[in-house]
Amino acid sequence: MGLAARARLGERFDAGLSFVFSPFVFCNDLDNHVLTATDFYEYMRWGLLLEPAWTLGFRVSRQARLSFDVSYRRITGLIGDSYTVNAGPGLPPGQIAATYPDSGGAAFDALDASLALSLSL
Repeated sequence: MGLAARARLGERFDAGLSFVFSPFVFCNDLDNHVLTATDFYEYMRWGLLLEPAWTLGFRVSRQARLSFDVSYRRITGLIGDSYTVNAGPGLPPGQIAATYPDSGGAAFDALDASLALSLSL
């Protein structure tokens, strides 16, 4: 779900703001521990995504536009079960060795900035 607004700032400039929100973020994770022949699987759910973004554009000519975009993505609140699977030789493949309810968790943050030149032919 999101909202966006764009405005012209004179004949050559434009600006935009947007905001995206989702309460439905899911994640499946695999963490291989090669030296101990153990794999950890996490199935996490109910994370929250927030992503505000800003853009500023400049029309260089009729065919060219220069734009600068900045966005910040935040995913938080993921939680779920963690499973340990022995992955060594001689062990039954995929057999769960241990289960840890609600012990897996994750979050993610990213800042993205870009400068682009668009050409219309």
